[in-house]
Amino acid sequence: MYDAVLLEGDTVQVTVEQLRTGVVHKVTMPTETLVEVKHVAGGKPVDMRLGELVGRLRAGPHWVFAVDYDGEGRIRSLREAFWLTTE
Repeated sequence: MYDAVLLEGDTVQVTVEQLRTGVVHKVTMPTETLVEVKHVAGGKPVDMRLGELVGRLRAGPHWVFAVDYDGEGRIRSLREAFWLTTE
């Protein structure tokens, strides 16, 4: 996940690249989307909001997330899976 842009209407658009298939697409989510992170919290899991992480997600691919969907196929939350590069 990378190239985050804060949009009007309290949403964030990010570029997502699927690891297994390499398919790249844009996803728009509310700034309030929950994100469980460890790397930016010193190694201890902490819940943050996507809007708080836009600056870190603006650069190229370096952060991998697991995506949690709701029953209707919408992204409910993100969980940090691993970090690809150093900041």
